[in-house]
Amino acid sequence: FVSNIQDIDLNLFKFKLSTSQGNKDFIVSEQGFFISTYKLDARTTKTKSNVISKQLENKKILKINQYNFDRILEFEFNDFSLIFEFISNLNLILLDKNKKILFCLNHETWKDREIKKNNLYIFPANQKLNPCSMKYLEFSKLLNEKSLALSLINSINLAPNLIEDILIELSIDKKMISNKLGEKKSKELFSLIQNIALFKSKLFPCLLETKKGMIISLSLKNSNLDSINSLLNELVAKPFLINKASVFSNSHNKAIEQLTASLAQQIEARASLSERILLNKKKAEFIYLHQTELTELIDAINLGLKKGLSESNIISTIKKSGSKNYLVSLIKEFKSRKLLIEVKE
Repeated sequence: FVSNIQDIDLNLFKFKLSTSQGNKDFIVSEQGFFISTYKLDARTTKTKSNVISKQLENKKILKINQYNFDRILEFEFNDFSLIFEFISNLNLILLDKNKKILFCLNHETWKDREIKKNNLYIFPANQKLNPCSMKYLEFSKLLNEKSLALSLINSINLAPNLIEDILIELSIDKKMISNKLGEKKSKELFSLIQNIALFKSKLFPCLLETKKGMIISLSLKNSNLDSINSLLNELVAKPFLINKASVFSNSHNKAIEQLTASLAQQIEARASLSERILLNKKKAEFIYLHQTELTELIDAINLGLKKGLSESNIISTIKKSGSKNYLVSLIKEFKSRKLLIEVKE
């Protein structure tokens, strides 16, 4: 049963499956699909898989098919089918029971078909032979005037590295002209290709380096690797967790830096506030201690203003009076009823 479908990252999806062996995380990526042993958290934002999840939640998978030995997987349900295409890009395509497209991850167009919502789904035309179902007569017609390896790679839906392994296993020169092979050897070749395609021969997972990077395949050579599933688990799931941890670490460090800067600003602001509080306290104490002098000063200014004296005359009179207003060094703007007094401590 499909319990839920979630986006983990761009072109990385998690199908939570309920099986007789317990709950499993079926991961679908551009590199392939596998059961993960790592806990991959889903995205919290709006995701593309929501449409599929709503239709398939708690639905039973009735059948799983691989189309024509190609890079296409199909999950069959009662009223729906879910197609996984691993051709040019990963595409998830939800179909109703009449093969009408209800949802597609990517809108894609080829000369013979178009993946688009409301279109009927058409499997891609494949000119290569299915190695599981091909007949010997079909196979024998492939043996032409081209090199044997090239003829097989271009005509049979099988990984090129596996075809080379088969030729090495049968001690056949891959560069030899196909139609020079002979009937006996060609039947041996046909038989081994079918046995491998039907997994009747022992195969081992392997890593191949290509222009596009490392890919996973199967080989006749023992590579001492566990399985394709464990390889994908380590190559896809584990690095994603490491990258996510790195992003978290970077953001965590950035957050610490921001908090440290904020704390420094708060400490500085607190020190400045303490200075202002202390200064205001000293001012208040000064006013309290010199309240009499300040009162006498204000009264002298008011008296001068009533007599119509100028600012300079008022200041001169106050200084000559010999009063206790010895604190005064400057008085100004008192005509506009503002008094600014500069005092000596």
